[in-house]
Amino acid sequence: MLNLQCVQCKKKYPADGKLLTCPNHNPKFSYLEVIYNYSKIKVFPSHRLKGWNRYISLLPVSNLQVTLNEVSTEAFKLVKLGKLFGYSNLYLKDETREATGSFKDKESLISINKAVELGYKKVFSISSGNGAVSASAYSTKARIPCECFVSEHTTKAKLDMIEIFGGKTRKLPGTYEQVYQKVIKMNPAGWNITSGFNPYGNEGDKITAFEIWESIGVPDYVVVPCGNGGNLYGIWKGFYELKLLGKTKKIPKMIGVQVAKAAPLKEALKKKKWYVSVKNVPHSVAEGIIASESYTSPKAIKALALSGGKIITVNDSEIISAFDQVSKTEVVILEITSASAFAAIPKLKCAPKDKIVVILTGTGMKYLSYLRALV
Repeated sequence: MLNLQCVQCKKKYPADGKLLTCPNHNPKFSYLEVIYNYSKIKVFPSHRLKGWNRYISLLPVSNLQVTLNEVSTEAFKLVKLGKLFGYSNLYLKDETREATGSFKDKESLISINKAVELGYKKVFSISSGNGAVSASAYSTKARIPCECFVSEHTTKAKLDMIEIFGGKTRKLPGTYEQVYQKVIKMNPAGWNITSGFNPYGNEGDKITAFEIWESIGVPDYVVVPCGNGGNLYGIWKGFYELKLLGKTKKIPKMIGVQVAKAAPLKEALKKKKWYVSVKNVPHSVAEGIIASESYTSPKAIKALALSGGKIITVNDSEIISAFDQVSKTEVVILEITSASAFAAIPKLKCAPKDKIVVILTGTGMKYLSYLRALV
């Protein structure tokens, strides 16, 4: 039995796909989260089932019928890099082994399977990066048309990848935030599976928490690059539900990483608001997290507050330096946006033996020529 519940007013709604955000609040922000009847969950995980189906009792679908042969990954220790930073328990959780090379595949897996379950014949996504690429791939596998609304400034490489995976692009003028607001007002045909807006998609991010728990237990800190903050929220919710089920006794502190002067989550947390818009956002090499607004802000703020976490900001020189350091120390080819998480580690200031997990959100293999020019 599933329900949707608003993180602010606590009003509950049926999980029938008709509502994606609470009508009592600003419609462009995501307020609704999936709530389960936790008292009825007797077995978790189910080791009788294969792959991520073993987590099905804490996922908002009856089964994962549309798949792209997803791969489970464990958190593994970064010994050399840990020594450089002064931490003996620094771990990496690699989210790049999936079909399109980013954590967005976990969100698309759930949102597309939910679309199939609810009988939707068309979906759309507002994204110019990994989210659109992933949505295109999973919708193609499900044989559901997917329209991707992107900024006219989107690079040709990204547009090519969206279309290679079967998505249809529709370019609109303006920044990502401007495109997002235009499309929300347009209310196009199809089910909105935009990452961070669709509450079912964020449930896929919980799988990362489950995999970390099964491989190394509950860490003290989880460090996540944040644009909207949906991934941070989903990982927190996974650990939160493990505690509700009596599987753990604690929840890690969630650490979000944003770009300096483009950190709406940090401002919202500081001002004790559900969301904040910032102005004069600078350009950044970490284009995946550059943001003037966070449409998942209400849920991300909840996760940060209840976990005792915080937002750390980094600048481009720190991000590029971290990228170079990780590449040459651990031989990991990470997306430049993911390097922001490593740039935040020296600013974390925790105990040397604390268990820290850094989330690698996207592969750098998509952008090798661009990355080579940075270092």
